[in-house]
Amino acid sequence: MRKEVKDEIKAEKPGKKNPPIIRQPDKKDVIFPVEDLAKKQALPGWETAALMRSVRWAPGKQVSEADFTAALEKFRSRPQGGGRI
Repeated sequence: MRKEVKDEIKAEKPGKKNPPIIRQPDKKDVIFPVEDLAKKQALPGWETAALMRSVRWAPGKQVSEADFTAALEKFRSRPQGGGRI
């Protein structure tokens, strides 16, 4: 294990000397339900269902906006009948 990683692990352990580290979520870490992201992009219902089926996302699945956009681009650029993404 690298020395820097060991130092980071030691620094993260809460104790009397070190207060707990609270990490603020990045923009990319924020996740939303797939259905909400589809509504935001005004996807028709059939396309939302087909995207969810091809990526194997169940109803209520939560993903980041970047992951949703990447999956949608792959879905739209795949050959017809291309199967899973």
